[in-house]
Amino acid sequence: MLGLLILTCSALITTAINLQDRVADIRAADSDNLGWGVAHLRVDHLDAQITLQSAITDATDGQIDKGQLQLAKREFDVFYSRIDVVSSKLALNEAPENLQSRLAELINARTALTELYDETQSLAVSDWSPILERIKDLRQPVRDLSIDTIAFAVKTEQERRQDERELMLQFLVKTLLLGTVTALSAFLAFRLWRDLETRTAQVARAATMVTKAYEASLNAVIVSNLDGQIILCNAAAERMFRMTTNDMCGKLIENIMVPPRLRQSHRRRLKRLVEGKIQISDSASPHRTYATRSNGEEFPVEFSSTVDHDFGGNPILISFVRDISDQVAAENKMKAALIEARRHAAAKSTFLASMSHEMRTPLHGLIASLELVEMDKLDDSNRELIRTAMECSQRTLAQVNDVLEITRQGESKEARDFFSPTEIVRSIVRDITPLAEERGNAIELHVTGTDAEQKYYGYPGSFTRAVTNLATNASKFTHNGNIDVSLFFVPTGNDVVRLDVEVSDTGPGISEEDQRRIFQFFETVNPGELSADSGNGLGLPIAKIAVDRMGGKLSLESEVGKGSTFCFSLTLELVTADAERPQPALTPVTMRAPTPRNILIVDDNQVNLRLISEMLKRQGHKISTATNGRQAVDLAATAHFDIIMMDVSMPVMDGREATRRIQQSGKSVNSYIMGITALVDAVVPDEFLRDGMDSILGKPVSQKQLTDALRQIEDIMSDEEDEEPRVVNQTPEPEGSFDFDQLCGMVGEDMAVQLVTETVSDVQKAIDALETLTDNSADVIHHAVGPTGFIGWTKLSSSLKATELALRQGREEDAKGMLDSLKSCLLEIQKVATEVLEAPHDAGIRPAIMDHPPH
Repeated sequence: MLGLLILTCSALITTAINLQDRVADIRAADSDNLGWGVAHLRVDHLDAQITLQSAITDATDGQIDKGQLQLAKREFDVFYSRIDVVSSKLALNEAPENLQSRLAELINARTALTELYDETQSLAVSDWSPILERIKDLRQPVRDLSIDTIAFAVKTEQERRQDERELMLQFLVKTLLLGTVTALSAFLAFRLWRDLETRTAQVARAATMVTKAYEASLNAVIVSNLDGQIILCNAAAERMFRMTTNDMCGKLIENIMVPPRLRQSHRRRLKRLVEGKIQISDSASPHRTYATRSNGEEFPVEFSSTVDHDFGGNPILISFVRDISDQVAAENKMKAALIEARRHAAAKSTFLASMSHEMRTPLHGLIASLELVEMDKLDDSNRELIRTAMECSQRTLAQVNDVLEITRQGESKEARDFFSPTEIVRSIVRDITPLAEERGNAIELHVTGTDAEQKYYGYPGSFTRAVTNLATNASKFTHNGNIDVSLFFVPTGNDVVRLDVEVSDTGPGISEEDQRRIFQFFETVNPGELSADSGNGLGLPIAKIAVDRMGGKLSLESEVGKGSTFCFSLTLELVTADAERPQPALTPVTMRAPTPRNILIVDDNQVNLRLISEMLKRQGHKISTATNGRQAVDLAATAHFDIIMMDVSMPVMDGREATRRIQQSGKSVNSYIMGITALVDAVVPDEFLRDGMDSILGKPVSQKQLTDALRQIEDIMSDEEDEEPRVVNQTPEPEGSFDFDQLCGMVGEDMAVQLVTETVSDVQKAIDALETLTDNSADVIHHAVGPTGFIGWTKLSSSLKATELALRQGREEDAKGMLDSLKSCLLEIQKVATEVLEAPHDAGIRPAIMDHPPH
């Protein structure tokens, strides 16, 4: 406080000195002299003009008197000097730019007149009359300069006087402030004295309260030295350990409170705490352990400790112990309940999978049987009954799929992938157009944004489900109206785009009351109405779940009689050219004439066996059947089948295990295996493909689906007709040709160049991985399978795939057998790639690579 008073006085003295200096500077200003000099500038100009004019007027015979001329020149010299004086004063007073400009003009005119004065030596009036006129011309510039300079001087003087007033005001404020601080300091000194007395009393009361809290605490508080010898403990410690304070004081904690099996650990922890190897913050954090009572009973406790010093400065250890027997018992009950809940969840999943299989399998039989009915042999009445049965079957299947979809979305997780929202929505609109037109609707797609055709990272499955259900609902409930599906791509910077999706219709609209419930399961706008258009109340819940999983929010705007608009927004990350790698389709879509094939059908359901067999027999194929995986393995070992249709869920041996065994040995080791399943997760076939299945088909299977799948398989097998059987140690055959122009037409020239370059690099990495044979060699080789097939090197892709399969099945020697041939292939495709990429891009003469085909 004394220092504050001294500082206040020093500040007051310093402020007074500064004020005195500033006032002296202001009063020493030269503004008055500036005004006086400018006033004399006009007088000197008039004197120079009048003396020269008088000399010319008094001239005799056209000759000026020499004495009068000398007087005129002297007056001009005075005027000349006055301009210099004014110029210097303006420079000192920091004249504004316009004033300096006028002064510069006057100086230039003066300089020109000076030269005329010096050059004119005669006394003739005719020689001096022009000079007089030049002097007269300076009247207005001199007057303007004088007026502006006087105005500037007045302004400057006013500003300086204002500065002086402000200084005085500042001094007054600072003086008052410092006086206030002085008074406040005195007041604070008094308060501090009073607070000190109050604090002393509070400390005494706090000590009493701490002591009471210490004694009343429900947790045991034990004070010991750093050797663990107890100094003090509270009543809770007596109750917890069932010993008196006198019995505990002076004894080691480990001897009376720590179970024998934990004493060694306790000593190590205490030693590390004393040596500073355990941070105080860590030791203060509670951790669980066990303690023992006086009767030897063990019980769980929560323990924490901290290091402090007593009044003598000696280090002490303060430990806090809480009995958590009841808490641990409650936690054990919760864990048991969690285990039970997980068991029920597993049972639910098992039930769901079973119901998926058991419900879809008879539906498959029903739909397939109806499709096999020869409609042309029935009368109109029976044909109508068959059509009704088919529609009911399809509707039942759709409802089953919706229920399973709801469950799957609530339990499964979708991985992020890149996709084109515009392409997906364009396909959805194309698929829904027949439904819309059937109800007299016009459906249109509107896309806005510069990046609409780009690909983005996101959740393509959820996006497809959301838009499909919204657009289908709009088409289903709107009659003779319009349906608009709109995409708005709004860039937000750094390759991030906000996608706004809107699906609007001119249908009947939805009331506010219905809007609050239609996103719930099995809720419809008219729950009492049962018709083909009433729906099952699952479309909007599925769409909402899908939007929620993508991080968006589905909203609705609707008015009864005017239609509805559903919209949601997503934040998507743009896929750069480096990140995107075109992926080959699982099967090509080229249509070929079917070739009779030897097909093995494996299914434990006799209805499915008969129906699929009948479908395939009508197409001219040779059919064999098996009712479980073991029978299929036995048949495939002794006979070659072109195609094996493998049910996934079967007794004795399931389809996945049968697939693995068939591809290990036997005459059908290279057969095309298509999995058929009715399981809930059939839409995520990655795990089935890893078992060796070439494709997946979900139940129920219609005749059209089966035909389309066989056509796709036919395309693959037709491409391989000239190959030897697919064995791992076989040398790949030449490809035939590689059309770079076609590749450019598919993905663009820049992407095609990048794809060829990266694919060659991937093949090199695959060969390196095959040479080193690490745990991830199969994954590295798998990375090269897709790009080689996409480019057109399908036989090289097949060889790499066979090598990958051999590694996954543990046949490393067979995989090594492909190493030399793959290296030879690498040299050839490197040469091919070099020729293609160096060919002119606009001459149309790229080689088709017939002379150097890749393998």
